[in-house]
Amino acid sequence: MKILSLFFILIFSTPVLFAKTGPVPDFGSSVEFPPEYQGLSLDKMRGKGVLIIFFQSWCGICNKWAPEMFPQAQKTLDKYPNLIRIAIKTDGGTLKEASSFLSHKKADPNSWIIGIDKGANYYKQVTGSNGLWNFVLIGPKGDILESKSAGAYFKSKNGQPKTYVLAKMNYGSLLGNEVNSTIKNKYPEPFNKAVQQAEIGSFLNALKESKKLSRNSKYKADSENFDKELMGTLQEKVETHSSTLEDEESNRRFEAYMSLRTLCEDLKKLPIGKDASKLLRKYKFNKSIAKELKAETAYLKLMAKVQKLTQDKKASYLKKYLPKIIKSYSGTHFAGIANTQLGSI
Repeated sequence: MKILSLFFILIFSTPVLFAKTGPVPDFGSSVEFPPEYQGLSLDKMRGKGVLIIFFQSWCGICNKWAPEMFPQAQKTLDKYPNLIRIAIKTDGGTLKEASSFLSHKKADPNSWIIGIDKGANYYKQVTGSNGLWNFVLIGPKGDILESKSAGAYFKSKNGQPKTYVLAKMNYGSLLGNEVNSTIKNKYPEPFNKAVQQAEIGSFLNALKESKKLSRNSKYKADSENFDKELMGTLQEKVETHSSTLEDEESNRRFEAYMSLRTLCEDLKKLPIGKDASKLLRKYKFNKSIAKELKAETAYLKLMAKVQKLTQDKKASYLKKYLPKIIKSYSGTHFAGIANTQLGSI
C-alpha cells in the first residue's frame, strides 16, 4: 500500500494550510514575469488548467529532491500539453536567478513560465502558507482543484522508487472535459511561442509572433493559417460569452464579462476587440454585473491597502475586512475569492 509522505514539512514548525476550493485571486503587484509575459493574467486563462509551483532556493532538503521530482513530473505533464505551467520563486532574487535555479534542478525552462513573487505576498494570499515548495492546480473555472507540497510523494513498502505527487496525479480526471485549446491545429516548431501566447490569453503577442514568422517565405502560409484560426476561435469566444451574458439564469455571467474585458484590453484596436467593447458597454450596468464590479473594486482596494501594511499586521487586517466583502457582496465572484482567502489565513 502506498503512503503519501510530506516528510520535509515536519521539519518546519509553520503549518501548511490550503484552501481546497474556491476561486483564485489574479497575480498581484508583487509578482513579476519576463517582458514577453507582461500582463499575464489568470483571468485570461479561464477555460484552461493552470499548475503553479511556488519554490524557494534556500531549502537544502528541497534542493536535494527537486532534481528528482522535476523529470518525473515532466513525463506526466507532457501528456497534458494544454496544462499551463507556472513556477514562481518566493524568496527573493531576480528572474534570471529563478530561471537558472530551476535549470539546475532539471526543470525544463521552456516548459515553465517563470516568475518571482516579492515578499511572497501572492503566495501567502493564495495558499495562506509560508511553507516550502507548494503547488496549486487551478481548474478551467479559476478555482483550486488540488493543493499540496511539491515534495510530497508516494513511497512503496516493497522498496520501489518513490513517486512524486506531481508525477502521479491524474490531471485529466481533475480538470475534466471543460479544458479547451485556443489553437487546435499543428504548426511548425517555430510557432511554439505563438501557440503558447495564444493559450495563455496573450492574443496580441501571439499575432506579433506569427507576423515575425511570416517574413520568412517558408512560414508565410502557416502564419496566415495561424492568424485565421486564432481570430476564428476568438470570434467564437465572443459569441459564446455574448450568449452567456444574455442568459440571466447563468452563474457564469461575470466570468464571461471578465473574459470579454481581457479580450477587449488585448485587442482593442482590432474589430473583434471593438465587438467585445460593445458587449461590455451593454452589460456594464446590468444589476448582477454591476454588483460584481463593485465587489471587484472593493476587493482590489482592500488588497492595495494590505500591500502597504507590515507583514505582522496583514493577517489581522484581512480577518477584519474580508468578512465585510463576503457579507456585502454575497454570491459574487470576488466574495468567493475573499471567502477562500479568509479560510486560508
